[in-house]
Amino acid sequence: MQPAPSLAHFIEDHRAAIVAEWERRVRAGEHPEAVPLKPQLGALVGELAAVLANPPVGTPAWPIERMELGAVTSGCALLRDCTLRLLAASGSPVDLEEVANFSQIMDGLLLSVGAAHRARQSRLAEGGARLSESFAAAIDCIVVIDARSLVLEWNPAAEDTFGIRRDEAIGRPLAELIIPPELREAHREGLARHLATGQGRFIGRRVEIEALRVDGSRIPVELAITAGTAGGQPSYVGFMRDISARRNAEREREQLIGVLSHDLRTPLTAVAVSAGTLLRGDKLAENHRKAAMRVVSSAERMRRMINDLLDVTQSRLGGGLHIHRSPTDVVAVARQVLEEMKVVHPNRAVQLEASEACEGQFDSDRIAQVLNNLVSNALTHGAPEGTVEVKLRCEGPELLVQVANEGPALADELLPVLWEPFRRGRAAEEGKKSGGLGLGLYIVHEIARAHGGRAEVSSADGKTTFAVRLPREPPAS
Repeated sequence: MQPAPSLAHFIEDHRAAIVAEWERRVRAGEHPEAVPLKPQLGALVGELAAVLANPPVGTPAWPIERMELGAVTSGCALLRDCTLRLLAASGSPVDLEEVANFSQIMDGLLLSVGAAHRARQSRLAEGGARLSESFAAAIDCIVVIDARSLVLEWNPAAEDTFGIRRDEAIGRPLAELIIPPELREAHREGLARHLATGQGRFIGRRVEIEALRVDGSRIPVELAITAGTAGGQPSYVGFMRDISARRNAEREREQLIGVLSHDLRTPLTAVAVSAGTLLRGDKLAENHRKAAMRVVSSAERMRRMINDLLDVTQSRLGGGLHIHRSPTDVVAVARQVLEEMKVVHPNRAVQLEASEACEGQFDSDRIAQVLNNLVSNALTHGAPEGTVEVKLRCEGPELLVQVANEGPALADELLPVLWEPFRRGRAAEEGKKSGGLGLGLYIVHEIARAHGGRAEVSSADGKTTFAVRLPREPPAS
C-alpha cells in the first residue's frame, strides 16, 4: 500500500507548528517524561515526513533509537496526537488510509526503538555480569558510586575490609559508610567540581588516606579513582587496599633503625678513639699503622651511615628534620667541604663556581651535608674521568646549589624515585660498591624541605644535574 503524498507534505510544511504544539503541551505538564526527546524532535518530524513520502526498503534507522524507551514512548504518543490534531484543525481533506499508514509507521518506530533498547539492556546485563565476576574475584576493594555518591557496587573485598555487607552498602551515600567526618565535605565538593568541570584532585592518582570501618575504627588505605559511566550516567570506581600492615612494618623498621643507630654510637666512638690513639704513637710498625688508618676510615664511614639512619628516623617519625638557622656564608661552607673531599678523592676533579658572596639564614651543618651528599653521589655515579661541577648562586631571595656530573643519562622512570630512602641507583644495579645505604639523596630532599625549599634533578645529553633551591630567609609563619 503506497501512501498518498499529501500527509507527508502536510507534516513537512507544518513541521515548526507541530514542534511548537508538542513543546507547549510538555511545558503545560503533559508527558513530562518526554522532555529528553526535545532536542531530537525537529529531526524526527522531518524523518517521519520522508518515510511517508518514500517508504524505505526494510526498517528505517531512526535518530532516537539510542534514547531511553520511556522518553520515546511518551514523546511519540504526544507527537502522534499533536500531528493529527493540527491536521484536523487545518481543514485539509483527511484520507483515513493515510492516517492509518502514519499510525503504522509510528508503531514501527516504537517497535524499532524497543528492540534497540532490549538489545542494549542485554549487552549491559552481560557486561555487568562479567564486571561483577571480575569485581568479586578482585583482591582490592572495589567500590562504585554514582554522581550523587550513592553506592552502585561493593565487592567482597570491601565487605571484608570495612565490615559492611554488600546489601547494606548498595544505595547508601559513600560518606556515611567509610569517609571520616572531617573529610566528607571535601568529598562532596570534589565530586561536584568534577561533574561541573571534569577536574578532580584524586582522579587518576594513587593517594594514601584514612577510611572508616563499621566499628568506627580507622585504617589507612591506598586509593585510586577512575571516572566513567554506568547506564549512560557518570560514575566513579574506587580501588582501595588496606595498608595497615605495611604502615606498621615501616614504623617498626624505622623504630628499630633509630634504636640500633643510637646504640651503635658508643662502641663505634670507642673503636675510633682507640685507633686514633694507636696512630699517635711513634713506635707503630708501618703495616700496623695502615691497619689503624683503615679502622679510622671505616669508623668514619660507619659514623656517617649511622647519622644518616638517625636523620631518616627523625624525618619519618618526627615530622621532618629539625634545623637551626644562623647567618651562613654558603661559599665558605662549600670550600671547606670540597677541601675535605679532595683528601678522600685526590685523583678526582671537582670544580667550584660561586658568587663572591652568598649568604643567608641557613643551618650551616645541614648545608654542608647537602653539599657532601650531592658531591659524593656525583663522584660515585659519574664518569671517573669527568669533572664534577659545583655551582652556587644567590638569585634574589633564593640560594641555588647545583651539582653536575658527566656520565650516561638516568632513565626517565628512575628520576621520580631518586629521592626515596634506600635507593642506591645505578651503581648498586651494576653490582658496584657505593659505600652507602642509599639515603644521601633522601636526606638532601628532606633538608631542602625543612628549609622551605625544594630539590630537583635533570638528566640528559651525558650530564646529570641535581639542584637545591632554598629561601635565604625563613618563610613567613
